[in-house]
Amino acid sequence: MSKNKKYDREFKLDAIALFEKSQKKISHFENDLGIGRGNLRRWLKDKELNGDNCFPGNGNVSKENYELVKLKKENKILREERDILKKVVSIFS
Repeated sequence: MSKNKKYDREFKLDAIALFEKSQKKISHFENDLGIGRGNLRRWLKDKELNGDNCFPGNGNVSKENYELVKLKKENKILREERDILKKVVSIFS
């Protein structure tokens, strides 16, 4: 059994809804559900910050992060091309 469990979006949203209805402390609620310590607090924070866009899942990045990832890939390619050109110039000089 793996140390880090993966919980799907529905489970996280259901856990948050149940917690908000309950009168328990976060640590007791996490023990009752059998989830790791601190997970519920992190999920609550993510939902508060991102609203309906919380828990996008694997491979699904937000619109802001999509552009950033795209630019980082392009930057990496441009750096590699620049380095190759530098080597070629040094060889022929």
